Amino acid sequence: MNSKIDLFFEKSGVYIRYFLYAIAIVLISYSLPNQRKFMYEYQKGSPWMHENLIAPYSFTIYKLNEEILHEKDSLKHDIKPYFKKNEQVKLNQQNLFKIHFDTVWISYFKGENKKSLKILEECLATFDYVYDKGIVEFIDDGEKINTGFIIIENNISEEIDFEDIFTLKTSYSYFVSEFEKILTKDKNIKDVTEFIRKLHLNEFIQPNVLLDKETTSKVKQAKLNSISLTRGMIQKGESIISQGEIISLNAFRILESYRKHFEAESSFSNINSILIGQIFIVAISILLLYLFLKTYRRDIYNNTRQIALLLFLIVITVFAASVLENYNKASIYIFPFILLPIIIKVFFDARVAFLALVVAIMMIGFVVPNGFHFSFMQITAGFIAIISLATLSRRGNFFTTSIYVFLSYSFMYVGISLIQEGSFNQVQWQNLIYFAINSLLLLTVYPLIFIFEKMFRLISDLTLIELSDLNQPLLRRLAEEAPGTFQHSLQVANLAVEAIYEIGGDALLARVGALYHDIGKIIRPQFFIENQRNGINPHEKLDYLISAKYIINHVADGVNLAHKYKLHNSIISFITTHHGESKVEYFLRTYKNENQGISIDETKFSYPGPNPKTRENAVVMMADSVEAATRSLKDLTPESIDARVDMVINHQIQRQLFYEADITFKEIAKVKEVFKNKMKTIYHARIEYPKEK
Repeated sequence: MNSKIDLFFEKSGVYIRYFLYAIAIVLISYSLPNQRKFMYEYQKGSPWMHENLIAPYSFTIYKLNEEILHEKDSLKHDIKPYFKKNEQVKLNQQNLFKIHFDTVWISYFKGENKKSLKILEECLATFDYVYDKGIVEFIDDGEKINTGFIIIENNISEEIDFEDIFTLKTSYSYFVSEFEKILTKDKNIKDVTEFIRKLHLNEFIQPNVLLDKETTSKVKQAKLNSISLTRGMIQKGESIISQGEIISLNAFRILESYRKHFEAESSFSNINSILIGQIFIVAISILLLYLFLKTYRRDIYNNTRQIALLLFLIVITVFAASVLENYNKASIYIFPFILLPIIIKVFFDARVAFLALVVAIMMIGFVVPNGFHFSFMQITAGFIAIISLATLSRRGNFFTTSIYVFLSYSFMYVGISLIQEGSFNQVQWQNLIYFAINSLLLLTVYPLIFIFEKMFRLISDLTLIELSDLNQPLLRRLAEEAPGTFQHSLQVANLAVEAIYEIGGDALLARVGALYHDIGKIIRPQFFIENQRNGINPHEKLDYLISAKYIINHVADGVNLAHKYKLHNSIISFITTHHGESKVEYFLRTYKNENQGISIDETKFSYPGPNPKTRENAVVMMADSVEAATRSLKDLTPESIDARVDMVINHQIQRQLFYEADITFKEIAKVKEVFKNKMKTIYHARIEYPKEK
């Protein structure tokens, strides 16, 4: 099934990619809000850089969000909470106290009646006094009653000062004080303090003035709703601001009001014109991405799945910005826009990641207010994130990146605020919380990368890092069952990485491809010379055609093992192309020498291919052949190594094995030099130690 899908993409890929570009343009254009864009950029505390601005029509001056929030906070502080008095509490506590008092009295006087009735009445009178004034409950929801509150009793509200009512603590102190006075009158009570202790007065003190949350909430909401959102009017023809004038708080308020009125006014014809303008802007932005990929990254340009992922991420990012701006429920800075370049960096490279970020942020800049500030912060933070992931070697790099992003946002925000406000006291420090949440959300990159790998059948650097671990099950099998091939693969990987660093490309992909390129030799390791021990060579007893078949089959065996262990197609491509359509030269030449004059079917000595498609495939092919050929040299000198490297790679060039790969002759020459220097280092001459006399 997958092969049919791949074949469909290969044949129809160019049309599908054009369709994806078109769909992306349409989706982004329709996701942007259909309202006019204010044509002026400005910031508080800076000069007005445009021409004199005259009001073209009358409009209301709106208060700034900060002003409204400040008024609401002040109002919340001034609103007094509402309480209700519960008379039943007093009756219940008095009845309980009567029973308990009689029990304590009888116990104290050992059953003798000492005329406690009068004392009990005076104690109950104290209860009446305290509960009639009221015992207020503590408030746990943040309300403050230190400035007073309102008690509703019999549907009549009365404002009470805090000093005119009891709390649990003050009521207990009052009870103890009054009971001491009452009980001291009875000469039969020898120890008043002990008697009061036995009464357990705290058990009979319960609040009877309880918070009326519903009424308090209704009153609070009504007063909050009564706050005016406006502050005067600007008449048509009135001067709003002059060129060069410093934008004060009042001027900034008027400009913001004018902007809101301007963007809110749009007819049906305006909407159509706005949509056309948005399509132009979005199309030009997407065109920049298209031209860059076509010019500098043909591998991505020709890969439908990679284009689909790129455009999908850009569309989702712009759509998220539009939703946040439309609903305006939270700061737009809470959304982790930097996920876009991070994910693209993991799948592609830094240049593509940065360009995609710039393209997305340019389009979002038309949606959000203060588009320049937003774009500056996002592009800077994104660049820092990309640089921090320059050497992605472990997952912990993402945590470090999130910290860098938070610091970047914070410093830039404080810097912009100081320019606008001119004082640290005016900086809205609570906005740093949005940046903290934003940075934490960047850690969702782990599951997102996994999801995108499955959705678009791509492979990320994270997966490549995992596959390069020599403790991976398949590599462990290679090391245990074909140790010679394992060592050969390590050498090939080292050669390939050095060459890719020199000519450019995905060094991590080349390393992983080199590690797995010969895994098919696990099936018959003894048929390959690097795994043969004790001089036993099974080919000595086989026909040349059979030997060639066993050698060639390690490619198909490798593909089967790769599918079994669920390796990605980009890794499998190294298995299928590391010999390309070359031939098993040793057995072919030997067979020819022994069967001269006989027609030979050379396809039986040929690898199935295909030839390398990428520079990484080509470099691994060269490294594989050079490492094997150099190891077979009997006389290892700098000259012999140079000659062998030239011979092997020139032979591959003559056979046109690199014809389909995106690698130039100049780059191949550089690869040769890298291999020569590397092989000389590996097989350097050693000092002969003198013998002991």
